[in-house]
Amino acid sequence: DNDTLTDGEEVNEYGTNPNSSDSDEDSYSDKEEIDKGTDPNDPKDFPGAYISHSETTIRPSSDISNLTYLMVPMGLVGVALLVVLVVNKKRKTISQ
Repeated sequence: DNDTLTDGEEVNEYGTNPNSSDSDEDSYSDKEEIDKGTDPNDPKDFPGAYISHSETTIRPSSDISNLTYLMVPMGLVGVALLVVLVVNKKRKTISQ
């Protein structure tokens, strides 16, 4: 089938179709999917569909981390300000 896998590899190791170079018909050859770590029998799993955990760990960039460190305190200040405003409004209502 011209995917450079032997029939024995396709049948015994990968469970792919030895008569088709693309067993799951997702336009990526069985060999290409095996080399990239995707499942040659699953049409939704193909190179580029997602980042494989075995290839890379995604970590937030320092810009995002720094933004988070700013957003949390600002959120807490906002909540504190809201509480103060609500308490003051209640005090004014009670004193009237």
